[in-house]
This record gives sequence, structure tokens and C-alpha cells, in this order.
Amino acid sequence: MKPFHKIIISFTLIFALLTIISCNENSFSKVDTQQEDIPETKTISDGNISITTSTDINRLEQFLELDKFHPTSVKFQHTVIENYGYETEYTTAVKPDYDIEAVLNFDSSTFAKFMHAYSRADWVSPKYNKREFEFPWLDEKTKKEIAASDPNYHGHIDLFFTYNDPNCRLWILNQKVLLHWFTR
Repeated sequence: MKPFHKIIISFTLIFALLTIISCNENSFSKVDTQQEDIPETKTISDGNISITTSTDINRLEQFLELDKFHPTSVKFQHTVIENYGYETEYTTAVKPDYDIEAVLNFDSSTFAKFMHAYSRADWVSPKYNKREFEFPWLDEKTKKEIAASDPNYHGHIDLFFTYNDPNCRLWILNQKVLLHWFTR
């Protein structure tokens, strides 16, 4: 075999090998991407207290009305305190107390519609304190956004996610809404 043919065969083999390797890398990255899209949900229970942390939008929709302004992603913590065995003279069945802390992330179009809806609504400033929205589980970037909030801003009442429940409070950031909803 001539040296020229050996060189051509060597380049062909190297090209084929690189093609196979690059195809495998692409298939691995596709698998990784698909795994990242799977929502995470973790629940910890201790006696009558149950705490669920999740990134599952469908799970959050069990509690909030997200049809009108659907977020692109969420992270939330849902705490339930069962009040079984607790009776008063007024009732024998007591509903559990709950607390939902959530971060709702929106695309720019949905967020613009959300802000437009609030600009048209007639509401009184609720005078919330931004510390109420500094949930312990928040990432540092969001905590810094809250800290940098306008000092004259005092949050929003909820008009859409819980049908105006006075125990649902909002803190609006850039394309992000922090929500705190509670019964106690």
C-alpha cells in the first residue's frame, strides 16, 4: 500500500471516530437537558407538620389559580400543620393551617400583561414589609433583588392567584412574583 493511501485511510478513520464521539456527546447532552426539565418535589414530615418543597407548576396549580398569568417556572414551599385532635366549643373539625411561599417566574410578555392588569386595578398599598418575602430557601440572587427593592414599595395585594384572599401577599420583582399565602 502506498504512503498516500495510508494517509487517506488514517484521515478517514480519524474523521469517522470524531463523528462518532461528537454524536455521543450530543445524545448525552440531550439526556441531561431532559433530566433538568423534570420538576423536583421533596416532602418532610414531623408529627403534625408537613413541608413540601417543589418546582412542579402542576402541583402549585392545586393551590393557586395560574390560568390567567401562567409562570414559566416556579419554586415553592408548602407547609401544612394538621390540627387533628383539637376541638373548641365552636367546632369539632378544624381545618389544617397552611403556608405557601412561592417564586413565580414569568416570560416578558406574560409579566407585561400582569403588570398592566395591576396598573388598571384600584387597590390601596398594603404596607407589607419586604422581610416577609425573604424566605429562608431563596437563592442569593433573589434575596439581593428583594434587598434592592424600592424603599417606597410596600407590596401588592393578590387579585388573581387566590381571588383576592386577604392572606395572600405579593412582592413583585423583575419578571418575578414572590407570593406568601397563609391561614394563621
